[in-house]
Amino acid sequence: MKYLDSSRSPYTVLFLPHSVEHYNIGMLEALQKWVKVLTWRPKILIRGLRGILKELIKLLNDQLIIHANTAFEAREILKYVNNAKVVVVEHGYPDIEDERIRNEKELYIASLKELDALLEIYYEYGLPLITISEFSARELHKRYGVKVYKVIHHGVLAAFRTERPREYPRRDVIKILSVVHLHPIDSPELLIEATGKIPSSYREKLFILLRGDGPLKHDIVRKLKDLGVSFKLIPRLPFSYMPYIYKTADIYVHTSHIEGFGFPIVEAMASGLPTIIPSYGAAPEICGKCIHFKAYDSFDLADKILLLINDSETYN
Repeated sequence: MKYLDSSRSPYTVLFLPHSVEHYNIGMLEALQKWVKVLTWRPKILIRGLRGILKELIKLLNDQLIIHANTAFEAREILKYVNNAKVVVVEHGYPDIEDERIRNEKELYIASLKELDALLEIYYEYGLPLITISEFSARELHKRYGVKVYKVIHHGVLAAFRTERPREYPRRDVIKILSVVHLHPIDSPELLIEATGKIPSSYREKLFILLRGDGPLKHDIVRKLKDLGVSFKLIPRLPFSYMPYIYKTADIYVHTSHIEGFGFPIVEAMASGLPTIIPSYGAAPEICGKCIHFKAYDSFDLADKILLLINDSETYN
């Protein structure tokens, strides 16, 4: 257990094992300026924390707040420590209607479990919910009648930030980066299809960088080889390498339409990269000034890539 002290508030916030991820380290660092923060590093089951949580609540005179990363995690906490004060951050919305999810047994079961927990903590426990975008808030209300307490956008770590935008690349090779799960739900094939629609005189200048893995990996590799496009699949690396990966690229393309936020978008923007995003989902909310392509339209995505390649003013 790591204890980050602050004298500004009588409250203490506890981040549990699955709560300290790269996307909320920024929040953790900001919180410790205002409250005491406890981080529990070992990945043990919530029920293994039962005795510790009860003692902490007793010790801190009910001034302990527990940050839960999912509704499922929050329900597990309340199951064993029913008087705990819990803040639940729902990172998107459980989608059990999308055929791409229904066709993946494990993913579908995980979505059902999260939905079951979400409805229980909202309707039975009455816990306030925080989510990460207005898009997610609308989907939660439209699908399940859940009204979120507050929308709080993710921040971005200082390691990604640059003081000035990327300069227009005046060289023969244009590197296009996409940080994406190579799974149908994130539509990575859109970038490959768009690449195939770009005239060969431009296509031969492209170098596609894909950071991700998933069931579409081999199919995507085959298609890129058939197109004769230079590419590289970036393997799993420590997160500390990610700022350097963005710095190697000239253009960032985001293809997912259903994400509740889209962290690579803010990482790319912070890195000074011209960023192309779909016109649907949370992406336009996160990056209104990015270049938008029509939802699921690879022709329009190809046009937007060509626009950045040909127009230095738009690029800058």
